[in-house]
Amino acid sequence: MNTDRQRQLPSSSQCDAGADPDLPAAAHAARVAATQGIPLLSVLAWYAGEGRPLRQAPPLRACAEEFLWSKKNAHCGSDTMNEYRSALHRLAVPFGDRQPSALTPQDILDFLRPWKHPVTRFGWFTRLSTFFEWLVLKKYAHTNPIALLTKPPRTGGSGTFFTHAEARELLRRVRHSDQLGFWILSLFAGMRTTEIKRLQTYASPWSLVRLADHVIEIPAGHSKTARRTLRISPLLRTWLQVLKKQRGRFYPPYRTAPQIGLVRRAILREFRGPGVIGAFNLGRRSYISHRLALPRASYAETALFAGNSERMIKKYYRRAVTPADARAYFRLTPASVAPSHV
Repeated sequence: MNTDRQRQLPSSSQCDAGADPDLPAAAHAARVAATQGIPLLSVLAWYAGEGRPLRQAPPLRACAEEFLWSKKNAHCGSDTMNEYRSALHRLAVPFGDRQPSALTPQDILDFLRPWKHPVTRFGWFTRLSTFFEWLVLKKYAHTNPIALLTKPPRTGGSGTFFTHAEARELLRRVRHSDQLGFWILSLFAGMRTTEIKRLQTYASPWSLVRLADHVIEIPAGHSKTARRTLRISPLLRTWLQVLKKQRGRFYPPYRTAPQIGLVRRAILREFRGPGVIGAFNLGRRSYISHRLALPRASYAETALFAGNSERMIKKYYRRAVTPADARAYFRLTPASVAPSHV
């Protein structure tokens, strides 16, 4: 149906509003058409193709379960599945018994109101928009209410990257903890949190971190984009040798994993004051920002190394780092980082 005709036709809520309960929905739609001068065949065609599926759509809670099933069968990664599952289960608390077409943009705004941080809101917008686009495709909803809202900017906020002084203090604190592996791969290899997690769950993690060959293999199933190989720099190699000597992990166990966020926030509060939270993958952002500030830095090489496009690198990772700061950052050897006394 063309756009002009679609605008003329009544929505499912218009057809339902004020309808006689003893009058079939199609007959009521015909009566609405007659009063608005719309051809009856157009209304019946719209009702058969769109109106009836909207009226018969399952409640949002059931739609969410079907969506998760479809994503699982599409072989989405476990971290992505957990993000969708968490978001949709929370959305189902206030709206689970309603049909998807009944949700309005204002309902979504009210639901998102508690999440103030732009990074968090951006994540919610992205996940819910994907869900509602799927609902439209399934004819469970007529429009995507997320598309009618202003999308928040994707920004790292005030804690976009660690300075070399902040990174030094962080490494001092985690030097002898089970967090060391995570932070050195994040700060000095630019690996994503999910990539480090998946490395730890690999049957033989050190077979992918090949010190003799000076490379780290990130298989396609571990990466957000595609398989890639990271070169182990002399600085990273020194830290990895410390980690191996300590028999450390690349990612802490479930019980102590929350300490990663606690340490990150503690460092930012100490150096920048209260109110600073910092972005997800902050170590990765720090690595890329400082790498781009080195003399003769290449956007193409950095993008390839990081598993991003040059456009993404320039838009989201390029920050005001001086060459002197970058050199200081990449001199943070184990010898320069004293053991933590905190």
